[in-house]
Amino acid sequence: IEHPDPEGIIAKMQAAVGQTPLSPAPSSSFLRDGYGLVALTSHPAIHTQHERMWVWLYFGRNDHFGHGHRDQLNFGVIWNGVDLMPDIGYPDWTIEHPYSDHFVRNTLSHNTVVVDRTRQRKSYSGKCLAFAETPIASFALVDASTAYAPHRVARLLMLMPTERGSYLLDVVWVHGGKEHLLSLHTAPAKVDGLFRPVTETPSLFCGASVESGLPFLRWQGVAETMATPFVADFRLVGAPITVRMHCLTEAQRFWAEADATQRSGGMVLPYL
Repeated sequence: IEHPDPEGIIAKMQAAVGQTPLSPAPSSSFLRDGYGLVALTSHPAIHTQHERMWVWLYFGRNDHFGHGHRDQLNFGVIWNGVDLMPDIGYPDWTIEHPYSDHFVRNTLSHNTVVVDRTRQRKSYSGKCLAFAETPIASFALVDASTAYAPHRVARLLMLMPTERGSYLLDVVWVHGGKEHLLSLHTAPAKVDGLFRPVTETPSLFCGASVESGLPFLRWQGVAETMATPFVADFRLVGAPITVRMHCLTEAQRFWAEADATQRSGGMVLPYL
């Protein structure tokens, strides 16, 4: 694309940014089903704009000429201006690089579920089955079975405000497959929980293929029990905030770390 005065265009853009007021933040939960995004927040009667927690859940297109990530049912949490569960970021290499192709774009690196160590299939969209906001709770139920075909997968997120913050209930249904791996990560944090430190890859994941994304995780600990409830605290670095995860299903649990992309600051993200 050519233009006789590119510097002039830049100057006009900079001037426009300074004059255009920022769009106000949404005042309530919303659904953009054409794009594949639902966002939940506490009711205005409960929390002020500053106190609100926002939870977003993506279920839109997961592949677009190499730019998409296989990330349907991925979700994040923002509270008090802090991105508690940030996306891993834009790839440092766009094509033909193992880390970008097999981890950054892979289902495993996102806050969603992996079935049989296989990334999601290409899918234009999931389907929002239910969505509502009330003074008691806001919730969304989303189906992403086309991304996991022939298996059926759905996720329910319910945000319940309290006087001091919010609870988020996360329920994932998977019908089919032999192994279900729920991957969750937060912003850089110190992790507290009943984990036995490890220095080698847990036996369950020895020999995992590069395509699964698992070799890109640095294993830190293995939970000492499969019993419930299991609690892990993620004490965020640089912010007086703790993300506490209560695991309510009997399962093997592992703590690992992975590097976010350099484009997003090169952070070290803790994974459960």
